[in-house]
Amino acid sequence: MKNHRVLFVVFILSTLSFSTNAQHLIGSLKLITDRPIIFHNRYDLLQKNEGLKSDMYDFLRGASIQDAAHKTISSCRCGEFLMNAEIYAYEDSYIVTGDVWGERRNTCLFEIGDIVTWGKKKRALGEILSFKDEDECIVKELRTNKKREMDFDDIYLAKLETREFQVGDKVTWKELFVGYKTGTIISKRSEYGYLVKESESGKQKELKADELFLINE
Repeated sequence: MKNHRVLFVVFILSTLSFSTNAQHLIGSLKLITDRPIIFHNRYDLLQKNEGLKSDMYDFLRGASIQDAAHKTISSCRCGEFLMNAEIYAYEDSYIVTGDVWGERRNTCLFEIGDIVTWGKKKRALGEILSFKDEDECIVKELRTNKKREMDFDDIYLAKLETREFQVGDKVTWKELFVGYKTGTIISKRSEYGYLVKESESGKQKELKADELFLINE
C-alpha cells in the first residue's frame, strides 16, 4: 500500500470505547475505504462480514487503522470499500472487519492457478498462469503445455468445487512423470472413489474424487 493514500471514513456511528479484553472494539463505522471511490450502482457485496475470529488476528492486523482496513479490503478480490465496519484494538495493532464491497468484474472470478475450460463444449482444460490486463490472462493448456492468451469472457471455471461426479462424466487427472490424462467415469466405488476408463488405453483404474477434475458440463 502506498504511503500517500488517505483514509476516507464516512458516517461515524459510535465513539471510541475501551475494555480489558485481549481485543476490544474501539469504533463502528458505516463506510470505510483506503482509496478514492466514485459511487455508482454497479457495486456488489463480495464478502459478508463474519465477525472477528481468532484466526484473523495475524492475517488482518495492521500497525495503523488504515493498514488494517487495507488488508481486509484486499483480502477479497476486487474489494474497494467496507460497509458496517468495526475497528478493534489488538495488543499494539488494529483489526478492521466489515462487509467487503466492490465492482464485480470478470477478472474477479478468476485467480492465478485456477483450472479453466473453454471452447464450444468446454472440453479444453488449462491453468491460469498470470493476468495480462483487465480483459485477458495467460493460460497453459494442460494436455499440450502450450501457453495462450485468453479473454476472460471466453473461459469458465472448471467444476472442481463439489468433487462429485456422475457416471458418464468426462474427467482429467495428473499422473507423476506422465502429465494429465483423460477418461470417463464408469461407476462410483465409494464415497470418495470412482472407477475411471482411460480414453487412450481403455484401461480402468480407481481414483479418488479429489484427484479428478470435471471437464464436461
